[in-house]
Amino acid sequence: MDGVGTESGEPPKPPRGLSRRALGALVAAPITLGIITFVVIGSLSRPPTIAGPNVAPFTTDMGPPAGSKVGVVPDWPMPGSNQVDFSSWARFGAIDARFTDGGRSVMLDTHDTTDTWQTKWSGLIQQGPAVCSFRLTGSVRDVSHTAGVPGGFGIGLADLGPGDPKQAELTGSAVQFDFGQGGYRMAIYPRDDDNGLIPAELDSRWHTVEITVDPQSSSLAVDGRQVATTTGPARCGHPVVRVWAGAAEFADFQFGT
Repeated sequence: MDGVGTESGEPPKPPRGLSRRALGALVAAPITLGIITFVVIGSLSRPPTIAGPNVAPFTTDMGPPAGSKVGVVPDWPMPGSNQVDFSSWARFGAIDARFTDGGRSVMLDTHDTTDTWQTKWSGLIQQGPAVCSFRLTGSVRDVSHTAGVPGGFGIGLADLGPGDPKQAELTGSAVQFDFGQGGYRMAIYPRDDDNGLIPAELDSRWHTVEITVDPQSSSLAVDGRQVATTTGPARCGHPVVRVWAGAAEFADFQFGT
């Protein structure tokens, strides 16, 4: 039948009287309609944009605590690390220091459980620039002290006096585990005054500690619980760990902000 065989070798001819321009318009119309339909549907499928207030981007302050004059400048074992390397700290007094785990842990021992001048000022002190604030976390364990007998250990911020470090005393302050007095003390060196005793049953188990010092206050938290705090002016100095009349172990200490 004429006009029905669409699969013949000759393409169908346009109807007579229809110009090429009109034919082009007829062809373009469906394409244009498809584009419009795509744009409209795409716009409807997008979630609406809701205008809101101008909100500043969230930032965190990684600087020293408010009120601190100088930030902590520990002797990092490598750039960007905040792990304490006790083997890089200086010894003072009659102390035997045994380092393990690459300096991450240290056993401090006076080898004398009698509280004397020689065994009183013994420990390790960080070298380098003085600081006025720090936060130090780690684990501690007493080794040889007995409740009711003078002795203990402390962590603080102090300076070592001039002269022979084996005979020098500390000037500064520290939080102390004081077995002789039976509790925690916020001690002031070298007079050994304090801001009060917090009674506690001290033992030889491992405990986690957090010591925070700034020019306005000092605090001690043991096993996640704050047990001692004091306010008042403090002096700048160097982080220090000390043991008197006995032995104690310090491990995995880190400086924080």
